[in-house]
Amino acid sequence: MEFKATELSFAPDTAEVPIGRPIRLVLANDGQIEHDLTVDVLSVKIVAAAGTSAEVTVDPIAPGTYEIYCAVPGHRDAGVTASLVVK
Repeated sequence: MEFKATELSFAPDTAEVPIGRPIRLVLANDGQIEHDLTVDVLSVKIVAAAGTSAEVTVDPIAPGTYEIYCAVPGHRDAGVTASLVVK
């Protein structure tokens, strides 16, 4: 699942993935500064400089909705968040 980051958003803001399969998370940074994609419950943090991308694959996880956010100071509060729905 690819998430595009800009200075004040992730797109898509909600992504659905199937249960029981590894999840490939890709951060494509279309912004002008470094961004990250953080999922606390999965202990995931991937970082991408402006104009680059980074990725990680995580083991299958339980069904539910997981918060994704950018941990750059002020970004989460400004709404750089998304949801990963596993079902």
